[in-house]
Amino acid sequence: MKQKIIGLILLLLVSITGFLGVTTAQEFRSGNTSSIDSGETINSSLWITRRSIDIAGDVDGDVFCAGQHVTVSCTVQGDLLCAANYCCIRRNCR
Repeated sequence: MKQKIIGLILLLLVSITGFLGVTTAQEFRSGNTSSIDSGETINSSLWITRRSIDIAGDVDGDVFCAGQHVTVSCTVQGDLLCAANYCCIRRNCR
């Protein structure tokens, strides 16, 4: 009986700490047009859905984007996953 209680407590603690990683800061943007200006830094993952997307600022996280026209021209520290009709990724933008 005592082992079951300890096991349940450990399972509960593992479950709670597993969700802590999910609650990291994220930024969500949507609409017709959007830009992350040069000099602007997003210190979290970025989820963005717009018709026209221009990411010129730095993102210290992952970028998930969907739009008709996507331009990425600065540093993304994580993964970049985009769905677009036209996607332009520029290197060495500084």
